[in-house]
This record gives sequence, C-alpha cells and structure tokens, in this order.
Amino acid sequence: MSELVFDDSFPVTLKKAAEKILNANLKVGEKFKSADSYSYLLESEDGKYVGKIFRFEHWPPPGKLEQIHGLLKQHNIPHEEILYSSYDHPIFKNGWQISKYIPGGTARSLRDERNWSKKEYLVELGKLLRQVHQIKLDYFGALHEQKERFDSFEKFALAELDEQDFSDLPAEYSWALEIINQAKKEVAKNLNKFLWEDSTLVHDDANDRNVMWQNGKPILIDWVDSLAGPPTRDFATLTFRENDSILNAIEEGYGKAIDQDKLRLHQIMRFIRLGRFFYFEDKDIDELHKMMERLKQLLSQEKPYGAYS
Repeated sequence: MSELVFDDSFPVTLKKAAEKILNANLKVGEKFKSADSYSYLLESEDGKYVGKIFRFEHWPPPGKLEQIHGLLKQHNIPHEEILYSSYDHPIFKNGWQISKYIPGGTARSLRDERNWSKKEYLVELGKLLRQVHQIKLDYFGALHEQKERFDSFEKFALAELDEQDFSDLPAEYSWALEIINQAKKEVAKNLNKFLWEDSTLVHDDANDRNVMWQNGKPILIDWVDSLAGPPTRDFATLTFRENDSILNAIEEGYGKAIDQDKLRLHQIMRFIRLGRFFYFEDKDIDELHKMMERLKQLLSQEKPYGAYS
C-alpha cells in the first residue's frame, strides 16, 4: 500500500486548497491524531472545519466515506458532515477531504482531562451503536468492492485471516508469530460453533479517539475501516484493551445482552489484525509487544476482556 510521506509544507498546501473550495480565508489550527490521514483544524471567521490528507493509496477507497455519509444521513444518525472530497490533487495523491468541525472534543481528550463519566460514555455509545446496527446489509465484508464481499461471516472471517500474512516477520519476532498462529487456529476451529448475527454496518474502530462528545452525546467519526459484519465486531473494539468490567454498561445502552463467547473470538481476530498493523504499517514495536501479550493472555482464558462474571 503506497504511503504519502508527511512533508512540512502539507498544512499550508491544505490551507490554500481548502480556501479555494470554501471561498474563505483560513488559518491552520490543531493537528489531530489519526492513523489514516494528516488532519488539521481549519478556521475561518464564520466557521471551523477539518481538513484531511489521506496517507495511504486506496485507503479509504474513493467514494467509501461518501457512501457512509449517505447511509448515516438516511437513518438520521449523528455524523461528521463531509463538504468536499477529491482524489486529483497534484500533491495529495491519495485524496483529501473537508468536513465540518464537531465541537466538544474527543472522548479521549475528555478522559485524559478527567472530565467525563466512563459509565455514561459507554451507555450512550451503546445507544449510538444500536442505531448504527439498524442499518442492515445482505453481505459480509467490503462496502466498496463487490469482489471482497461474502455471503456468510465464516467465509469472510477465513478470507480475512488469510490476508493477515506474517510470513515476512523477522526471525527475532518468532515469539509473536507463534502467538499469532495459535490465535488463527483458535478462530478457524471455533467459527462454525456459533450462529452468527445478520450483517449490519460496523464502524470497526469505535475507540475513544474516534468518538466526539457533544452535549453529552457521542458522534462517531473516521469511518475509514467500516464494513459489513456482525455487530459484535464493534464491541470487540470497545473492550479488547479493557481490564475492567465494562460490558454491562454497553449492554445497558445497547438494550440487549452481548454474547461473551462470540466477543472473545472477535477480540482474538482484532489482535491478529493489529499485530500486522503495528509491525508492518505503524512500525510501533512497543505496541506490538503489548498486543501480543494481551492476545496470549486472552488465549489462555475463557472470558473476553471487559466482561463481567
């Protein structure tokens, strides 16, 4: 996957390009943390916007975010409003986008400032995910590419496992490969044991950096990783880093119990995907170690992370 390497000129170039689209004088503000884009606050006299320069070729695939925007709008789900997107900029070769800024701050920033109630956050996020999961789809897999769609979750999950290729992992990381291979066997062995839910729209990265908190209500942003899948996949994102029992708060908002055996399997699959991301794409070896240690622990226990007794 071709990557657009950051250059110090990007903020100014983004500002000039956005000024032409918005027909307004802008100043560049805060840089937002994002794995998929170089994102900045853009401010005019009349409003605030977010400018995103996409890092990776075909990620997000052209048209995908606009498709999500349409689905969320159609179902009256609060969302980040896209104002403009383009894939023909001479410098931003992987695409760029302007959206309306959502005031209030991310849930992560409020957490770091100790200016939130974790239970309230989880309950409200559970309510929001219930709305998202009302968007039913008749396939599993990619939203944007028909050849990457499957008629069952089992077929999609096995194809996804095959994509997580760790054969190029250096010998010094053989310990990680051993854990990954054990995890893959665990998933393949258990996929057919469950009656999986119908396919819905899944955000697939609903961590607290991707949740804006506005007037006590969450708004999910950054739908780059979204796909068609079982709802439990979203709950794995919320719980796989947790050592506390938080599942009951999510269930309170969501309005139904979450199958803990399915959740555990989805957590295992998430760790596998993140293992590849943190080594081959993000080059974050410390995070790779953390993820593999947590995966190893999860494989040795019956309960998923974040569960209650």
